[in-house]
Amino acid sequence: MTKRLLLLRHAQSDPSYEGKDKGRPLTMKGISDAAALGYYMSKNNLYPDYVLCSDSWRTRETLEQLRECFNTDLSPNQISFLPVLYLGSEEQYLKQIHLCDDEYDTVLLIGHYPGIPALLRMLASSSEKLTFSLISGYQPATLSILSCSIKHWSDLNYSSKNILIDTVSPDDYAKK
Repeated sequence: MTKRLLLLRHAQSDPSYEGKDKGRPLTMKGISDAAALGYYMSKNNLYPDYVLCSDSWRTRETLEQLRECFNTDLSPNQISFLPVLYLGSEEQYLKQIHLCDDEYDTVLLIGHYPGIPALLRMLASSSEKLTFSLISGYQPATLSILSCSIKHWSDLNYSSKNILIDTVSPDDYAKK
């Protein structure tokens, strides 16, 4: 049995925002990149069955831009906005994935730096793609696609046979 895990760092947010960090909005570039990523995901049939999303404003906005480009809609029971994903560690991210219902074949996790690239490093088999993904800095709106040879989400771990299919960033899918 194979599951697909999509790991996404939220799109670019406004560093000059004067409110609380959790409320920081996307920049115009972030909105544009998230929409372009949504189009890319739609074009490549990368639809999630379930979404785990940090409860920060920038991750919510990123998800909203993606959803507007999908040909299918996600119902409210297919999305969880979780405070633990706000600046959570890779272990906290993994624990939330373990709790996903096994009926979902594709899970999208939208989180933050450094948790998302750290989780990718933990889960992905070592490869040139992985090395390049991490060396390039894992910029905002970067998406990694993992194929996981598991039957149950609770079986996902660093020793699973997880293959990094691809990592794409705005440099790959956004219009210049």
